[in-house]
Amino acid sequence: MTNKIGSTSLASEGAAAEETTTAAATPASGSTGPAATQTGVLDGWDPPKKRAGTELLLGNPYADSSVHAVAYDFLPSAMNAALEKLKQSYPEVDQNFALRFLQTAFSFGVQVPWMTYSHEAGHAREVSRQGGNPAIEMTGWMGGYTEFNLPAGKVLTPSELAAMSAAGVNQEQLNAAYMFQKWARNQGTSCMEAMGFLLAQTNLALYSSMTPLMEKKGAPVPSENDVRAYLDSLAQNGRKLTTGQLTAMAIAADLVSAPVWASLIGQVRYLAGGERNIEMPTFKIGDVKSTFPNTHLLLTTEGPVLGANVVLNPDKKTPVELSLEVRTDLKAAAVGVKLDDLKLAPNVSVNPFLRGTIDGGKPGMLVGAEVRADLGQGAALVGSVAYRHDDLLAGPEGRTNGVNAQVGISVPF
Repeated sequence: MTNKIGSTSLASEGAAAEETTTAAATPASGSTGPAATQTGVLDGWDPPKKRAGTELLLGNPYADSSVHAVAYDFLPSAMNAALEKLKQSYPEVDQNFALRFLQTAFSFGVQVPWMTYSHEAGHAREVSRQGGNPAIEMTGWMGGYTEFNLPAGKVLTPSELAAMSAAGVNQEQLNAAYMFQKWARNQGTSCMEAMGFLLAQTNLALYSSMTPLMEKKGAPVPSENDVRAYLDSLAQNGRKLTTGQLTAMAIAADLVSAPVWASLIGQVRYLAGGERNIEMPTFKIGDVKSTFPNTHLLLTTEGPVLGANVVLNPDKKTPVELSLEVRTDLKAAAVGVKLDDLKLAPNVSVNPFLRGTIDGGKPGMLVGAEVRADLGQGAALVGSVAYRHDDLLAGPEGRTNGVNAQVGISVPF
């Protein structure tokens, strides 16, 4: 039997439902004293222009959510690098509103289908985990679905169907979280990269908001609709949640996320005056500088998990990343910490991390480290190793208990 799941679109779901009955449409600087001002050196340390480069990890982006998030980030980063080169040769491209509008339209035109395909790849990853054979079909510039067959005799449990239905929007939330961390460590990003962040971050809110609108209008909601399938699966497991409640949580998570607003304002500023760089929104309490939180909503088989991430002292030698995740039934939570750029040698640094989980009184954990070996000219070899056991975010990240390792490269753009 051939199945279809999670079609992605920024168009209205009603319009897409009229075209096909098998695919659901979805919407798709640091504190500086006088010495630092004069010399560019803070406490004897000269901060690099870009602490976090653009990475490529060895691995299958259709099977690994982290490899996928890094791959998602690569396109807007490469696009920005190319446009920066164009600007250096032809400065007038940022001095003329029509040319700035053309660049913005080009970025949007390329990144919408990129995000759409990424969403579907999230479904494909989870389908493969369940033993299926997925195939992604793009139905247009901003629409697509994932078709798959299950092994003979395989019947999905409600939890498996919930994970499969949520995997598309979860992948986008993970993409945005990765881009936020990179943005925070660099203390700024480009308007092109911010657009990629914005499309990924708002995917869940846009998708979920379409479903209750269809329900209120009395329009049929296809069974393959991600949100409807996810909520129906939760209900089968005795966890009642309405489309309106999920939509309200998703929209609220975006509205209180400072990087979302910075991304939106940054697009306007670029169009109005040609300013490409968007600073990470920060505030200070005493001597501690912090990013404003980036909030997100991940969908697990036990219900939604609301989370927030901040980076403390992103302009200092060792930034500290903090995270808090709380399942909305208040029966599970996770707290995480990560130290960035601890020097092991002049050209080698390590980023150790730890996340502890409590789920119904049962403990869980994620522990590991990332390693970076600089090769010169901004390039580096990167790698990570992690061990997890009953981690709260294992489901949305498509992980199982045990050890996971990755290697890759980082390039200076």
